[in-house]
Amino acid sequence: RHLRRMRSRYSARRRALLAALERELPGWQPSPAGGGLHLMVGLPDGLDEPRLIASAARARVGIEGLSLHSYTGDCAPGLVLGYGFMAEPAIQRGVELLASAAHDESSG
Repeated sequence: RHLRRMRSRYSARRRALLAALERELPGWQPSPAGGGLHLMVGLPDGLDEPRLIASAARARVGIEGLSLHSYTGDCAPGLVLGYGFMAEPAIQRGVELLASAAHDESSG
């Protein structure tokens, strides 16, 4: 029962993250992979991964860059977004803050 309940909960959180990204950051490309408790998201051209991570951190949004997970460092700029421990309203708020940080980085 526990596994069934948690699977349902994580699925709802993933859907909330994808919906929030579509609303707030429509130009970003989430990975189609459906497993795990993290979502990889490719960044649009013009956004610098390290600067965006720093800007998001100032807004109290904790994210990781894809480059951190690359053995060679040869990967397209992107983010790893975890959603397993967050309720849907917190996911929405986090994406709103991330969108604001991305806007600040792309315009400044």
